[in-house]
Amino acid sequence: MNIEAKKVCKSFNGKKVLRNIDIKIAESRINCVIGPNGAGKTTLFKILTLLDRATSGEIYFDGSPSSMISPQEKLKLRRRIGVVMQNPFMFNTSVWNNVAYGLKFRGDGDLEKKVEEGLRMVELSSIKDQSSLTLSSGEAQRVALARAIVLEPEVLFLDEPMANLDPLSMKIIEGLTLKMHKECDITIVMATHNLLQARRFGERLFVLRQGEIIQQGTAEDVFQYPNSSFAAEFVEVGNLFRGR
Repeated sequence: MNIEAKKVCKSFNGKKVLRNIDIKIAESRINCVIGPNGAGKTTLFKILTLLDRATSGEIYFDGSPSSMISPQEKLKLRRRIGVVMQNPFMFNTSVWNNVAYGLKFRGDGDLEKKVEEGLRMVELSSIKDQSSLTLSSGEAQRVALARAIVLEPEVLFLDEPMANLDPLSMKIIEGLTLKMHKECDITIVMATHNLLQARRFGERLFVLRQGEIIQQGTAEDVFQYPNSSFAAEFVEVGNLFRGR
């Protein structure tokens, strides 16, 4: 699936949160959106996944503008997109039922097989009957990831999925991200302020500051050749000189 934003703006109560966003998600790649807290990463993700509407501008899916797509077609698009938020919601039921939730709504005939495979991938098969409300934050994030994986999305949005996780959970989720990308040909879009992750995984990087994309390109472009003093300071360039 090709996803592209053109001149996208978003305002809340007169305050601009996103300004003239032009972004094209690299298909079959790991795309990283980096920037400080409050830069607008979550808002951008909600608009790109059709969970919210832009104040102005347009989102294109496979070349078709979202404003011209019928509600039925938008539902079909959403089903091709997976989303994992930083603080995932857990239903008051077992781990197994949480992973199976979306498949039940779709009436999937391979529900049991897919749920078991999803739990195996995130290494939580041993606690499948445990209440999701008793999970650690790392375990809950892994359940949320499994819940998204079993729906077999074409594009998976990860909104700072490893923030505040223990090292083991972070390692597992990092490994799963790479595995899904390589084996399942899933396009990954990940928001993070972890520069090491962005540099290791990001095949296409977008630097977001105060609602604006100030630089985009490969990891080498962004980390070796920042195009502004802010970008240089944010990616922690060692030698930064000002002069006239």
